[in-house]
Amino acid sequence: MGCQKCTTRIASCFRSITVEPVLFLYMLAQFTQFSVFQQFLYRKTCFDKYKDIGICTNLTNPEYKEQEKYTQTEASHWIFYGTLCLTIPSLISASFIGSWADRFSRKLPILLPIIGACLSSLNYIILSVHMETVPLPLVLVSSTINGIMGGFVTAIMSVFSYVGFIADPRTRTIRIGILESMTFMGSTLGVLVSGIMLENTSFTFVFSFLLVSQVLACIYTLIFVKDIKPTEDQRQGKNYCSFLFSLSHLKSSVMCVFKPRERQRRLHLLLTLLAVFFTLIVSIGFEEIALLYTKHPPLSWRGIKLYGYFKALMNGLQGLALIAILPIAKKCTDIHDTSVILFGALSKIGGLVLFGFSKYTWMVFLVAPLAMFQSFTVAGMRALMSKLVEPNEQGKMFAIVGIGESLCTLLGSTIFNNLYPATLKFYPGFSFFAAAGMMLIPIILIVWVRQDMKSQAQYESLQVAGGICPDPLPNDTELTDSSEVLDSLSPDQT
Repeated sequence: MGCQKCTTRIASCFRSITVEPVLFLYMLAQFTQFSVFQQFLYRKTCFDKYKDIGICTNLTNPEYKEQEKYTQTEASHWIFYGTLCLTIPSLISASFIGSWADRFSRKLPILLPIIGACLSSLNYIILSVHMETVPLPLVLVSSTINGIMGGFVTAIMSVFSYVGFIADPRTRTIRIGILESMTFMGSTLGVLVSGIMLENTSFTFVFSFLLVSQVLACIYTLIFVKDIKPTEDQRQGKNYCSFLFSLSHLKSSVMCVFKPRERQRRLHLLLTLLAVFFTLIVSIGFEEIALLYTKHPPLSWRGIKLYGYFKALMNGLQGLALIAILPIAKKCTDIHDTSVILFGALSKIGGLVLFGFSKYTWMVFLVAPLAMFQSFTVAGMRALMSKLVEPNEQGKMFAIVGIGESLCTLLGSTIFNNLYPATLKFYPGFSFFAAAGMMLIPIILIVWVRQDMKSQAQYESLQVAGGICPDPLPNDTELTDSSEVLDSLSPDQT
């Protein structure tokens, strides 16, 4: 009997799998590419300047201190240019694609960024074959193609809106946490194999590996991800093609965030969005400069193999926290989403401060367990926001998040790729201290949201106790007692 129950539970878990493998494969390719692309730019920037492969493979040698400083600064600038070419087109495309999920199809927004990533990888393969002769600006073609097709922000937005739509509100935080863990599982394997592959093969081989992963993600989506189409009345009877590119999509996404909602939910949504954006700016900034920081004295790491081990450990622990610790905490306690967010934010601050102080390799690796709960921050915010809007608004809401992520990518890259070179002589780790200080802003915002939710719940409870009929809940929800009122007001008390 026990064995049968266990088998039934396992089968149920497998049936609940939807877009998780898609995000895993996409992020596997994305993070493999991210680490290798930075190394590719580092090598290419140096070679274009000095035309000496001997210098460019030994920049950690004190003899080449000036060459290393030039390469650090110039590579940082080209990373920023790539981010710019990715971000600006994706801002436009994400404005439309997010609303498509609510009005046309939830599979199409998942497929588009994967196709863009495939085309991007093809360009990287061509560039790597002719690395010594092709002009450096051609690397921006891949970023531009990726951005036009939506980029990684649209990929993330589309899978989260898919799960947000199909998941039961009672398990939505767990489902979103597990989906978020796919980012860290994919990134763990990606940064781990990137260093090993690059050390033993070539840039061309690694970029080919990206393409294979992206093609597999595309095939899985086409075959296994069930498309969810809206009813005909949601299509509004308009011409399909003309409506597909209508500016009404952007308007409806914006209105989803700003429309009036009961019990200050609009304000809670706006403040949580703002908290997400500040957190993402910090996260993007860290990713943009962390590799360069480890290559600079006193750490002076060579290649990306050691950095790959560090990122694999860091992302693996974050993924483990999301896929194991968070579900257990939610099942065994009544922990609020805001508590999850705040705990994650404190973990993130601790990791940033330690990373900025790191002078030895062991200190860098100690950052991984200290910051392992930082993944709770954005996962908790996504879950909180998904509960503040209606099921048919998930795509629109995550579209705004996607647009914000694009802007945050641009802002984070701009801030930290300029701050890091400017403070390199003063103190190389200063940028990470600045990032830790910036994390205080989302903490303050979430604390306010938490307190206001409690105040709203207490007020509603008093109304029910005094026989006063409260305002109607969304979706005509009927409440039978004051505990249900409290649950409806506190988005995570389910």
